[in-house]
Amino acid sequence: MSFVRFATSLLLCAMMIVLACLHGYAWYCLAQCDFQPYTGEQAGQKHMLLNRARMCEPDNARVYYDLGRFYDHIREQETRSDNVINMFYLAENIPGMPAKPTAIRSKCLELAMDAYGKAIDRDPRNALYHYRLGRVYLDVPIALDEFAREKALNELKEAMELDPTNGLYHYWLGIYYQTQGSLDGAISKYRDAIRHDPDLAVSVFRTVWDIDHYPPSLQAIAQGREDLETKLPEFLLQAGNTAGARAACVAACQKADGFSVEHQVRLLRCLIRLKEAALTRLFALEWLEYRPAVPLEMMLVSGMEEGGRRDLAIGRMEKVTTRNPASAKCHARLADLYQAAGRFEDVVREYEKAIEIEPRQSDYYERLADLYRRQGNFAAAVIVYQRLAEVFPENPLVHYRIGAACMAAKDFDGAVAAFRLAVELAPDNPTVRRALAMAAGLKAQRDAPKSPAKPGAPPEP
Repeated sequence: MSFVRFATSLLLCAMMIVLACLHGYAWYCLAQCDFQPYTGEQAGQKHMLLNRARMCEPDNARVYYDLGRFYDHIREQETRSDNVINMFYLAENIPGMPAKPTAIRSKCLELAMDAYGKAIDRDPRNALYHYRLGRVYLDVPIALDEFAREKALNELKEAMELDPTNGLYHYWLGIYYQTQGSLDGAISKYRDAIRHDPDLAVSVFRTVWDIDHYPPSLQAIAQGREDLETKLPEFLLQAGNTAGARAACVAACQKADGFSVEHQVRLLRCLIRLKEAALTRLFALEWLEYRPAVPLEMMLVSGMEEGGRRDLAIGRMEKVTTRNPASAKCHARLADLYQAAGRFEDVVREYEKAIEIEPRQSDYYERLADLYRRQGNFAAAVIVYQRLAEVFPENPLVHYRIGAACMAAKDFDGAVAAFRLAVELAPDNPTVRRALAMAAGLKAQRDAPKSPAKPGAPPEP
């Protein structure tokens, strides 16, 4: 009998332990619901859930890690002006939180360090925990802990050693070295970060620029990577450093022969944006002469045009179009250049060729009709739009444009007919209905019989 009682007690104890663990896990799962952004009440709820999970599962490292992330999130909220108002309510919902928002950051730093430290005690081989603790130490003022930077270095190094392929850990080690004045160490770590995670390139450029505004250090990071060497000029242009962008472009141009087409296009685009130097640099790209590609050639033509050399741009585009006679885009681009030069017969010829190659490209018809309208040849514009209507007979906009061109040509019969078709296709469009009413009114006014002139009165116009 005593054995049965003992076994029953043991079973009950095991069941209680299992239930406690499940209870703690349930609280922990509830706490994973991320409130964005935290209000004071929501922060209090999540803090309560995480603490209950911690009490039920005191050896669960992940619970302590999430507590640390919770305090980090509060710190981030505290620095945002649009969320500071929520911080006033934290003291009422989180035990031990100071009442003044100015003291919240220091308190959250202290609590985050404690939480991450306990997570590491329970799982010392987790790189993420060391990384987060190192990030917190970087934010600790030297006045509060003179060894904070040394601790940050140790934790970040530990994270990198545990997970050497994580680019983020190398990136933050680079930030540490740069803030400590070790530019060579920072550049080495930044290059490692980008090697493991190419998406970090822009973040690295922005960090280096924000700290010391020193383009040569950026060039050292990009050295030997064509994706970075062509991305760097774009970044410097966005940062407002035109001189640095130009220098980076010159350096990249010297190696452009070995670049992929994608990176050549990026470099050309940046050169064009530089405007005053675009023409000279573009001519320096001799590889275009023996590696012609339509996208690159089109950008080269744009660079010449923006550089004020339309004659050279036309000559180049004529060569491109001759090599690619079946490209409607080439003919249309050449027509645009001719139009800017006032060569209207050539414009018509090239647009007609583009239409012949791609008869369902409405943009070519519209550009040609617009050319005729600008010249005052509305009858020719009507014919072009009618050709477009044959391709898209169910498009009310095409018929509306036929009507508008007929109105400009004083052909009110044609305008009424076109607008009626547009109304049939788009009966709920008030603009089309108003156009039909106006055309019909003008037609009726034209067709109305004129009254005979009274003796002595001038004739009606």
